[in-house]
Amino acid sequence: MASLGIPGIAPALEVELKESMQKVESLLFSHIQGDYPLVEETSRHLVAAGGKRLRPLLKSLHPTMAIRVSSELLNLQLYAS
Repeated sequence: MASLGIPGIAPALEVELKESMQKVESLLFSHIQGDYPLVEETSRHLVAAGGKRLRPLLKSLHPTMAIRVSSELLNLQLYAS
């Protein structure tokens, strides 16, 4: 797997995050199924193209950190209203 592209990341943490993201990839691909071959092929293409990986990466950093970030974002949205 390629580098995560996070400057200054500790090598051990990068290995752990790569393993976690590999599980995310496997999970995404395992859920591609359907009755129409074109839909399955398109879905595989979209998953292989990447994207939608930031949230799982942040959550893999540390579960409580992800909760805190989500909570802070929620507070920001409430104050902006």
